Amino acid sequence: MRRILVTALVLAAGTGVAAAASARTWRPRENTRDPAGNHVVLQLGNRAYALLAHLRRGSLRVKPGQRVRQGDALGRCGNSGNSSEPHLHFHVQDRAKLFGPARGLPVEFRDYAANGRTVVSGTPVQGEFLRPRGS
Repeated sequence: MRRILVTALVLAAGTGVAAAASARTWRPRENTRDPAGNHVVLQLGNRAYALLAHLRRGSLRVKPGQRVRQGDALGRCGNSGNSSEPHLHFHVQDRAKLFGPARGLPVEFRDYAANGRTVVSGTPVQGEFLRPRGS
């Protein structure tokens, strides 16, 4: 089996609000007490917070209070938390607290390819295969 390591990159500048980095890799759906596993929450501004979860143990590169810029590496894709397979969970919400009364916020990406077609600006939908534009 070929192993591919995926690095979670910052999509927008922000400040680390919360981070957890010591959860071990679990078998699929084994960890229901720590659903996000190794994760980071970034404050993006305008009451928007990004969650990147299920990161690989020991790979997190951002701490609470640390400023990050677009393109900075945050950590490696993993299988921590309540995860069915190694992947990166990403979403944006209106509060920093995980699993509380937060509302999800829409996200728009720029310059990517979805299922082989170029997208200048848009929101990916479930089932699309995404790549950076030109790769």
